[in-house]
Amino acid sequence: MKTITYQRDWFELQTDMANEKENEGWHKQSSQDKDRRGRQGWSGSSTWGDAMQMLTYGWTDGRSALAEAAEYTAPMMQRTRQPRYRYSPAGGTPHVPNVCMGVPNTMRSRGGQAGRAQAPVVRIAVNIGAPCSIAPQDIINRGGALIALIDNIEAAGQRVELEAVCRSRCPDNETDLRVRIMIKRAADTLSVDRIAFALASPAMLRRIKFRIMEITLPEYEYAYGYPQDFDEDDFPANTMYLPRMEDQIYNTEERAVRHVQRKWDEARAEWQKAREIV
Repeated sequence: MKTITYQRDWFELQTDMANEKENEGWHKQSSQDKDRRGRQGWSGSSTWGDAMQMLTYGWTDGRSALAEAAEYTAPMMQRTRQPRYRYSPAGGTPHVPNVCMGVPNTMRSRGGQAGRAQAPVVRIAVNIGAPCSIAPQDIINRGGALIALIDNIEAAGQRVELEAVCRSRCPDNETDLRVRIMIKRAADTLSVDRIAFALASPAMLRRIKFRIMEITLPEYEYAYGYPQDFDEDDFPANTMYLPRMEDQIYNTEERAVRHVQRKWDEARAEWQKAREIV
């Protein structure tokens, strides 16, 4: 079985999805099917065009739901040690509350000379694969827990790189298909619009990922393949990998937080062990 890797950044993905390329080997294209339930339905959007709007401009409904979930789950996250900050009219990064209040000192920087540019990078790879039984709210719960975790990590002075990944065993094409989409690079600010769609909308999996398969694989794949997990050595060091979704793990906000926090704690423990060995 051969391996095909589809790897893009967010804007390259938008370009590929806007291409009207057709694949004659695919007699049925589920990415284009209409969904009468719209954004609350199994496909996450009423039409392919609706999915493209969300990919381009963000998932407005999901953004609100994800922000609420993140706000609810943030207090449940174990807080990492927070650095001391200096506030000034220029330099550093924007401090959103001060900007909103009109306070002159709108920019924030860490004390000392290290700063964000020299802070260690934490890589998070999230497998967006999920069985059809997973409810949209489960996906939102996981997204909210991830937003809270990333905010916590970056507030502690570290930088986060976020990647959406998916792996499918495709026996009809004799292919191990691996999809890797860069959502946020370490230097980027956290975009709730983008993460809402990438990690919390069924359309990312059941529209966009399906379309990736339709333009990448030469022949139609029954049931769009079988979701798989990645191996640990598929990612660089200092990567927290969140496996594909399964039933009952994220069906409440509390369970979502516990699971994401446990994965983060396990990853940090492994990194600490590796440093001690060196």
